[in-house]
Amino acid sequence: FAYNNKDIFSNISFVLKPNNLIVISGASGSGKTTLLNIIGKINTDYSGNIIINNEDDLKVISDESYYKNVKYMSQVPIILDATVKDNIILNEEFDEEKFNSIIKLLKLDQSFNNYEMILNTEKINYSLGEARRINFARMLYSNAKYILMDEPFAALDYFTRRKMQKEVIDIHEKTKK
Repeated sequence: FAYNNKDIFSNISFVLKPNNLIVISGASGSGKTTLLNIIGKINTDYSGNIIINNEDDLKVISDESYYKNVKYMSQVPIILDATVKDNIILNEEFDEEKFNSIIKLLKLDQSFNNYEMILNTEKINYSLGEARRINFARMLYSNAKYILMDEPFAALDYFTRRKMQKEVIDIHEKTKK
């Protein structure tokens, strides 16, 4: 992958194994987000192949099939002009117990007392921290097999950040069994 005729990645090869927690670190501007955007099917303008489960190239896997198993929490939270509830469950079947558990865990019940409240992306009736927690709640609600997160803890207070980090570790521990 190149940006402005400058190679960001060339001749790179790696294997991601199931049940592993992988952290990508590096200096600002070194390509971490670009790599996640490629793996997350956001950026498809790259050369080479990305093979999934030793079978299909990422470029030929349908978005529907891919996103059924992979959730990507981008650096910039994605909020829809929809209810708090719909922003979290998206197209999943509603499970009230699971939903309420996640809402309480991330203290979204303290921010929103009405989950039918419409989030407005033009007037922005939520904070950046609330948007991040909604995105994290979406990821937890999905039960995805693979989770990609780009700077998921930025703009969060210390206690919320620690709680979310613990959840990531707990999810990892559950998948190892």
